[in-house]
Amino acid sequence: MLPHDVPSETRALPAGDRRSAVYFSGDGLRQLRLGYLIQERFPGLLKAWWISAPKSSQRLRPKLEKAWRMVSSGPPSTGTMELLREGDLRNLVGIARRRIRRGDLRRLGRIVKLATRRDPYARVEEEMFGAEVKAFEARAALHPERVDRFDSEEHLARMSAIDPYLIVTFGGPLLRGRVLEKARGLAINQHAGWSPSLKGSYTTETAIYHRELGWIGNTVHVMDTQADSGAILRRSTCTLHPDDDLAHCVLAVCAVGSKLMLESIDTILHADRLDVFPQPRGGQTLLNVDFTLAKRDAVARDLRGGWLADALAATRDY
Repeated sequence: MLPHDVPSETRALPAGDRRSAVYFSGDGLRQLRLGYLIQERFPGLLKAWWISAPKSSQRLRPKLEKAWRMVSSGPPSTGTMELLREGDLRNLVGIARRRIRRGDLRRLGRIVKLATRRDPYARVEEEMFGAEVKAFEARAALHPERVDRFDSEEHLARMSAIDPYLIVTFGGPLLRGRVLEKARGLAINQHAGWSPSLKGSYTTETAIYHRELGWIGNTVHVMDTQADSGAILRRSTCTLHPDDDLAHCVLAVCAVGSKLMLESIDTILHADRLDVFPQPRGGQTLLNVDFTLAKRDAVARDLRGGWLADALAATRDY
């Protein structure tokens, strides 16, 4: 679970009481599960748990922007971008009128589908983690609280009052430096991807798109203000099965990452010095819009065609 292809260095851990941590997360079951696992493994360590609470007008805008970029032949017009900034359903109507006038009903349908679709992994996530999270939730002392802005003065003051040794993150928005600076010890993140090769969003999906079995894994790393680029603490591939679909691959990566995170926290709580693996420059930093419809279709074809089963068989034979 320690990288073998990245040089290591040893860092002294900051002094002080270490039994204090805060957790920033997304609201998926995979992220909720880690918050409850931390409480099960380290009772009393977690002092606060926050989930980003976007305004209703902000929820639609990223999907609309992503939909436009994925299906349009060019950048949005100035008028379209102004509509997207408004961020409500009337924006979608405005886009629809423009697309209909241009006669492109097929693209309109794809925009609507992408803007309104549910999480494609929700069903598998419920099957894998639902019962476990429900059991954890019933006996946990701390539950997530939704916060409008992590970097607001009010929230920063709350963090100062807690004075956490550890900041732990999994999912949610990228934290700014003024938030990370509130950690007396370390800020660490669980990245569902293989750093430094693939950083950012849709990394497991991109690994499969490139047919790189060795990139289907998770990285726990020290945080900085860039996406998934800090020094690595733990990194591992995950157990895959020949008949896994895309959702099972993604969520298996998340599950092994939670194990790596617990192992990393345990080391930080008890060691005087920490072995870290600074990331070399290079690799790819992916945005949501980089995983296009064409790439989605290619991944789906590969998995239906048995690529994963063949790749796993070749690895075992070797």
